[in-house]
Amino acid sequence: MITLTDTMPAGLQVTGVSAPAGFTCTAAPAGAYPINGPVVLTCTSANVALAVNATTPDITVNGE
Repeated sequence: MITLTDTMPAGLQVTGVSAPAGFTCTAAPAGAYPINGPVVLTCTSANVALAVNATTPDITVNGE
């Protein structure tokens, strides 16, 4: 399983998250976008296999 976590600071509004196939992203506190920071974004995948020293596919966080 791959888990990626990032915290968006106060003063930033998250307007959406675009994740590749196989990833599921959630926000805490939960809610519909837009969400005002601070907010913790967590994206997980149990289906993406990575080779040694490989990188994950891009996950895009949109904010303003």
